[in-house]
Amino acid sequence: MAVIQVDLTEPSHTVYVRPGDMVRLCLAETPTTGYRWERLGLLPSGVEEEAADFESGGGMIGAAGRRCFTLRCPLSVDASLTYVLRRAWAPDQIAKRVVIRLICAG
Repeated sequence: MAVIQVDLTEPSHTVYVRPGDMVRLCLAETPTTGYRWERLGLLPSGVEEEAADFESGGGMIGAAGRRCFTLRCPLSVDASLTYVLRRAWAPDQIAKRVVIRLICAG
């Protein structure tokens, strides 16, 4: 089982993995602004979220970092996931959107 890390910098990505592999999707985030990355909608059938965490980019309080989502697809699947950067108190105001096509085959 491999762990593939993808730093998401473009609005759309296609990621290819084998069944059982883990995918770690990372997005730049500064939580002190109130903006936070989150998945829009439910996980597609055949995709499991193993973890969602924040990695600070520096030792200072309020420093920017990365929000990372670790996914696994135990079986073959072709799924689309959408992540949005927004504030919890203004869910209709989306600052950024990233769409990932996850193709798990092998």
